Amino acid sequence: MDIVKKGELIPDFAADQYINVENSQYRESIEGLIDRVMVTDEQGNMTGYQTKDEWIKKYSMFQDVYKTNPNDNAQEQIEKLFHGPDRSGVLDLLGDYRVKSSYSIQIQDIITELSGKFWVKSDTHTFENGIHEMRLEIEFENIMNKEDLPEEPKANSGHGDGIGRGTMNVQAGINEEYAAWQGTTMPHGRNGCVEAATRIGSYYSPYLKSQYDAGVADVPSLVANAGSGNVIAFDEENLAVGDCVVYGDNDHVVIYNGNGQYVGNNSSANGGAGAVGTGGIYNIGQTPTKIIKTSRI
Repeated sequence: MDIVKKGELIPDFAADQYINVENSQYRESIEGLIDRVMVTDEQGNMTGYQTKDEWIKKYSMFQDVYKTNPNDNAQEQIEKLFHGPDRSGVLDLLGDYRVKSSYSIQIQDIITELSGKFWVKSDTHTFENGIHEMRLEIEFENIMNKEDLPEEPKANSGHGDGIGRGTMNVQAGINEEYAAWQGTTMPHGRNGCVEAATRIGSYYSPYLKSQYDAGVADVPSLVANAGSGNVIAFDEENLAVGDCVVYGDNDHVVIYNGNGQYVGNNSSANGGAGAVGTGGIYNIGQTPTKIIKTSRI
């Protein structure tokens, strides 16, 4: 019995199309593909979406649903639902006694642009007329290039580890993205308040990211898509950092940044020239009427 550490690289060996590969076949199936997850609360009301945008652009949209369970790590369960295209690869090449399943090999195939380190899933060796040949089935995903990095401690947002958290807490996410967009004119200029909110908010809010990815650019749609359970009447007592503040009859929206301040497009409601900025939530020129609880969705 041989015991090896799975993925151990065979030294000084590479499957090279110009040297030892006689034939290569690759297959891809999207039968089990899931690239968008609709997130609902415990009552089944939609609270937002999470997506794999690159897969959607390449393969179209295939959706599953995650219903929030207070006993689960929501983000972890959502990630488990995502499933990429199933790929398989078979190589026929000159034999090498060292190449066996559970090891990994280097592959260089310019034609298919397949290059990197791959697990050997199974191996078959044949000997005929003094020639040693082998057929290898490989784990197509180039997962051997991924390294397990030390897990960074989770920032404490004060709201727990709900699905609304990004890699930073809400406040850090707002600071990061506001710094990136400050002074920028949105595509809709002085009417680009939703574009500003979704760009800044996508760093920490899966819901705002889904709206940005979908190209939502008007306040009524942003409010309606959030679902009634996530939109409440404006009351400063219920306002948390990261929430969206809506003004008038769905006329304007900004992100609440704490201490009575907002970040967002400071132009559509007060006649400005049109750029991302900051200010007091009561200095917009309109009356705040609603809160979208984007601090948690």
